Amino acid sequence: MAEAWAWVLYNVGGAPLFHQRRVVGQLALTDEVIIVTPDDMVYAERLLAAGPDIAAVRFAAARWPPPPGIAAESTYRFGRAPSAAREAAWLAAATAEADAEFARRNPGVPVPPGRTLVPMGGGLLLGAVVPAAPAAPPGGAAGAPPAAGPPPAAAGALAAPPPAVLPPAVPPGPAAAAPIAAGAAPAVGAAPGPGWKDDGGPALGPNGEAPAGWSWVMAEDVDSFLFGSVVQVGPIAGIVLASRAGRRGIVMLAAGISGMAFLLEDWRRADFIAKWRGSDHRILARAPGGGASRSWLSVTESAVEVADPQFVLVPRSASWCVAWLLREGGPIQHHENWKARKRLSSSDYGVAEHHTLSTVLEDLASIDEVNVSKLVGVERLLRKLQMIEHFWEEKQREQDSSQQKLPQEEVSAVMGGTGAASRPSSMVCPALLDVVGKELERVSQLKKNARKLREEAKAASRAKAGGGKS
Repeated sequence: MAEAWAWVLYNVGGAPLFHQRRVVGQLALTDEVIIVTPDDMVYAERLLAAGPDIAAVRFAAARWPPPPGIAAESTYRFGRAPSAAREAAWLAAATAEADAEFARRNPGVPVPPGRTLVPMGGGLLLGAVVPAAPAAPPGGAAGAPPAAGPPPAAAGALAAPPPAVLPPAVPPGPAAAAPIAAGAAPAVGAAPGPGWKDDGGPALGPNGEAPAGWSWVMAEDVDSFLFGSVVQVGPIAGIVLASRAGRRGIVMLAAGISGMAFLLEDWRRADFIAKWRGSDHRILARAPGGGASRSWLSVTESAVEVADPQFVLVPRSASWCVAWLLREGGPIQHHENWKARKRLSSSDYGVAEHHTLSTVLEDLASIDEVNVSKLVGVERLLRKLQMIEHFWEEKQREQDSSQQKLPQEEVSAVMGGTGAASRPSSMVCPALLDVVGKELERVSQLKKNARKLREEAKAASRAKAGGGKS
């Protein structure tokens, strides 16, 4: 189980505090997982995407340390590595909770033993799958496993009770990847992308179910089924495989609603999403099961500045601004913080425009999911925001110049990290400011030289006029 630990930042206000969660498995036929808290509480939670109650989620293969960007002092975590007995107890409790949750959501439907909790497989948590139903009923005569599927022991594991102890929380190595598909698993870079060859795929179950180690993955956004999400073909979920051509298929998701899906190995899904949805650098790769909007933390992690020699505005300040806005909680929250720090009102110069541009920026990144670090239009927008903030920064500096601090006070402020230079209150990219300063100096020098030339020309003209009179 590769991504067995999660760090969750809840929308509760106050100082950021990431809560550690042990991810035991996925609740079958849902986008929720069964988690364990440091207090040994076990319940289902939707961690696959940020929502109204969750600001950000980070996943990790190991219990400690936390992922980059999460400070140790800002965590509520498990104190020590769990023992095998504790892991077994968690798994038993998670299985019972999954059974109870299934019964609550499906009144009158018999609880399928051992099938409501799907232990997380290799790969990213967002690449977790809900395995299909067994090709043959438990106890019946099962056919031979598909040629491209896992060995018989792994194929029969779905019908058997979950293992007593969870697999170690480390990424699967080459040896673990081999049984997922026939032969040795290709390198990650060999995942489907433009030019991918359809080899036909493995044999399916009687109702079109994908065999163990494989999944039907949506190749487009249809209704509530997003690109890259796993669809559970078969009678349990009521999704019908209408037609199939090799690894491609048309699935009937509901009455009158159909979509295209690919039959992929589970380990291949993350790269499939990255290559097909992530090939256009102007947009952010959309996470399966994503909510209505991204948190600014997700925007900061996903937005990438792509080298472009044709980019007309240099230096590029968007990436710096996106990272700077993270500490403020996003553009809109930064606007409120900046307005309060500068003691400005909505009627002051540029404040209303600053609010509008901040709202547009957050909408572009969080809702429209464009790569704000790549777009020229966003760079222009951010420069206007920086220009407004720089105007008020200079105005405040002029006001403060009449109240100069004593040298010792200024030294103490800088060394103590409390001075304005140590903690800038305005979003102004230093590289951009440096270029602007040099450009203004160059323009000033040109104007100075032009003024000297005009004065010399006037002096020469006067001298010539005086010499003619004599």
